[in-house]
Amino acid sequence: MGEKGAFGETVDARVAEIAGRQHGAITTQQLLGAGIGDTTISRWVCRGRLHRLHRGVYAVGHSAPSWQQRWIAAVLALGDDAVLSHMSAAALWKLLKPEDGPIDVSYPANPVSATATASESTAAPPLGRRISPTRGEECALHRHR
Repeated sequence: MGEKGAFGETVDARVAEIAGRQHGAITTQQLLGAGIGDTTISRWVCRGRLHRLHRGVYAVGHSAPSWQQRWIAAVLALGDDAVLSHMSAAALWKLLKPEDGPIDVSYPANPVSATATASESTAAPPLGRRISPTRGEECALHRHR
């Protein structure tokens, strides 16, 4: 049986509950918050229990992500203020068919380095190529396969 948490639920149940709300994706911060340490995260990756989708974002239990999981994983990788945008958002709303390739995610410019250009910003992990902001408010990040 798995390790018990403060309310008697197992760590496995907490991970399943979080990932279940996010199409099977979970972040490192969410895993740590569920009571799983860095060593256990590394072990789970080696055993195939977690599959890295982006820096700090994993698929739980399988390595065949759905479109929904790919989209939410890209958004999770960029933080709380990130949103699916452009062609990817249109595909989510079924206005277009999903296509392989970049996933469009927009996020606010990094307030800490307001003088940095979009390509110099450290607001997000380096998942691909950043496109210059059109109005100075948001940037699109593209994940390349």
